[in-house]
Amino acid sequence: MSEELSLMENIKNSRVFIQYFTLVLVISAINMVLNNAYGDLNESFFCVNTSGGFLNAKRLLWIYTALVYIVIVGVREWTRKVEYAGTTVEERKEEFKDFMLYIVICLATFVFAGAYIRRKFNTGGQKGGGDGIFKGTVGKISSTSFGTLSLYTGIIIILINVISNSYQYLKNKKQNVRDKFLRAIYFAQITTMFIFLISSFFIAGFGCSSLQSSSGSKIFIAMLKWAIVIAGSILGVHMINLATDGENWFGDPKGVVAPPEPDIEGDQVDGESVDGEVDI
Repeated sequence: MSEELSLMENIKNSRVFIQYFTLVLVISAINMVLNNAYGDLNESFFCVNTSGGFLNAKRLLWIYTALVYIVIVGVREWTRKVEYAGTTVEERKEEFKDFMLYIVICLATFVFAGAYIRRKFNTGGQKGGGDGIFKGTVGKISSTSFGTLSLYTGIIIILINVISNSYQYLKNKKQNVRDKFLRAIYFAQITTMFIFLISSFFIAGFGCSSLQSSSGSKIFIAMLKWAIVIAGSILGVHMINLATDGENWFGDPKGVVAPPEPDIEGDQVDGESVDGEVDI
């Protein structure tokens, strides 16, 4: 017969639901603000005309937003339930403060990636103004000038930040895994990598038609830029593996083994304790 949850357990469960429901509202609001700020996008995805179809550019961006949300929640929930070897229950217990630290880092990446996609593929330039409660926010975002150089500089800075933070965490993972704030920062970097992968897919989709109609030199430059980003990412991961002697990125710290579960059946025979003595 299943036990009834206590009041505190119910409150904790509802708190998790409220956190993720609030995140839905926040990430949806960010998506709407960016849509209003940057205007319409090129109605072409992987060289297929999407104008007039169900999956138009705006709906594709909602799908992009949903995928990012799933990744943010998925990584957080996975790390929340992992029992790392060498850590206590208290050290594994997640709190609102480290949750917020993780979410802020992830949302900052989402805002940058979303702004990059819209800035690169919008058709009418950035719009000013806006309606409703987002009017002021839209105006501020619209007045911000994201030049091409600034965007690529931002990508480089984020990659350097991901690589450096990951290295710092993995270099002394045996100790760092016990700190919930360092875990939050580290797995926010992992989520950032996944967000960049999702963003790369949508960038390739929206950029297919423009790349198809470009000259050979522009195609070469575009491919070269992405080759540099990919090669830099692979090189960064390889250097981290070398510097940390192949530390595990996701599992238990290298060299730390989880204690075996006690064999209750082996310790008792017919309800009596076995202590090694033989009664004659």
